[in-house]
Amino acid sequence: MESRRYAITEVYGAECASRYRPHHMEKEYFINNNGTFSEHPSVTEHTKAFWIMCETHYITERDAYRRKLRANWHMVQQSTEYKNRKREREQLKDYISDAINGNGKEADARTTKEKGR
Repeated sequence: MESRRYAITEVYGAECASRYRPHHMEKEYFINNNGTFSEHPSVTEHTKAFWIMCETHYITERDAYRRKLRANWHMVQQSTEYKNRKREREQLKDYISDAINGNGKEADARTTKEKGR
């Protein structure tokens, strides 16, 4: 529950997060069912109404958050570490693509180890 409030604070601001109240059934269900959320219609409606309120009343805060993310991504792309690891990312992308398309070669862990004495 607190992680949801944290996310709301990051995107929409502290005032919006202070308005967030989980549905009483959701909180009880969450505690009694090891951290899973309820999909009860009244809980879903309650949560959906809150997100609609966020989207209509806190547009400026959301847009500021998006600008912040874009600026951070731009800074990451300009860093030497990001530039130096470009080749590694390309290799990983190719490896994943090959694995998904069935072109990858599976390595047997036993054949890659050095033989013992």
